[in-house]
Amino acid sequence: MLAAALATAGGAQELRTVESSRQLRDTLPLTVSVTYGAGRVSLRPTSEPLLYAASLRYDPERAAPRMAYDSSRRTLELGIKGSRDVRVSNVRDAGSLDVRLSERVPMDLQLALGAVESDLDLGGLSLSSVELNVGASEARVRFGAPNRRLMRRLEINAGAGDLRVGALANAAAPEIALNAGVGSTVLDFSGVWTQDVALEASFAMGGLTLRVPRGVGVRVEMSRFLASFEREGFRKVGDAWVSDDWERAPHKLRVKASSAFSKLRIERE
Repeated sequence: MLAAALATAGGAQELRTVESSRQLRDTLPLTVSVTYGAGRVSLRPTSEPLLYAASLRYDPERAAPRMAYDSSRRTLELGIKGSRDVRVSNVRDAGSLDVRLSERVPMDLQLALGAVESDLDLGGLSLSSVELNVGASEARVRFGAPNRRLMRRLEINAGAGDLRVGALANAAAPEIALNAGVGSTVLDFSGVWTQDVALEASFAMGGLTLRVPRGVGVRVEMSRFLASFEREGFRKVGDAWVSDDWERAPHKLRVKASSAFSKLRIERE
């Protein structure tokens, strides 16, 4: 998952800054890969006539910029490649990556983030699919505006840390897959609901909280080992638990969850 790692060496190293951008010449589909080992990462859409704009602060002794666009393969790679792995003592001092992506170009977006404090607003982009991989990180992800196209699939893989994903209804993703390890994960399904959503969630040592607006029906199938599920407002129907408004709800969230040593909590908002 980690292509490189940035770190401070007693706070003495000097970070360099490199900036890169490309004019928007067409709106053909694009595969975008963002890879960053340690530090701070932000990502936003842009309405300017740019395919992308990126600003990177990095330690030249331990990493090198990776900003490559291939027009024939329709790929864009942003981030760093490192010469050697190092330990990170403070991600705030390790460097940063700031990315702006065109809201007009259909994209398959792949993010591989390590020991990172991330602030990602994926709303308003034209996302066909998203694969988010985060390591020992504090990740804040949101869809601040509706996705401009129907997303085939949203996949989230989290190692250890604190993950918050907001306004998931705006992602327009009928299928969401979550694989979470150690730590706390919150999925907020606020936003504009246009279709039903199926969530397949596997989480281990930690807790998963689903925040679901009232008026959205919820159905939970859960296989668990020493795990718990708060059932207030739910009733048993066959092998599943359904919310009291399941039958009359205009939109539905279907959850298949497997867990060990952790808790599934559903909050109605």
